[in-house]
Amino acid sequence: MASYVAEGQHIVVADKVPIKLVIVDRRIALLPLDPEREGEPVALVVHRTGLLTALGSLFDEYFEKGWRLRASGTGPGPDGPGRSRLDAVDRQIVALLYVGLTDAAIARQLGMGHRTVQRRLHALMEQVGAATRFQLGWHAARSGWLAETPANPPESHHG
Repeated sequence: MASYVAEGQHIVVADKVPIKLVIVDRRIALLPLDPEREGEPVALVVHRTGLLTALGSLFDEYFEKGWRLRASGTGPGPDGPGRSRLDAVDRQIVALLYVGLTDAAIARQLGMGHRTVQRRLHALMEQVGAATRFQLGWHAARSGWLAETPANPPESHHG
C-alpha cells in the first residue's frame, strides 16, 4: 500500500464501518446482499439513484473520520479531520493530558471548569474518531499536536 500512497493515492483506514461497499467513480456501487454468505458472493449493483447518493455520503463520512495512510518517511500533515492545527487552549489540554493530569487537574491548571475540559476533550475525540483517550493520545502524537511538547517530560527526582 505504501507504493500506492507514494504515487498519490489516498488510502484511509477506519476502525469499523457499517457495511462493505465498493464505489467506482461515483457512478456505480457494489453492495453485498449478505456479507455472511458462504460460497458465491451476491451483490446489488447500484447505478445513479438516490441510493447511490446516500451510499456516497456514507463513504465520505467514514473516509473523513478515518486515519490517512502516509508514504513512509513523511510526517503527519494538515490533510484530514483532526490533522489541522489545534487552537491554543486545546493544545494545552492535550499537552496536560499527555503528561498524565486528570481532567480536574487540567481544569485547575488552566483556570476553567472541569466540565469544560471534559466537553473539549470529548469534542476532540469525536473530531478524530477516537473512542478512548488512549486513541486521542495516539492521534495527537501522530498528527504533530504534541510537537511543542517535550518528547521525554522531565522526571521528578525525590531524594
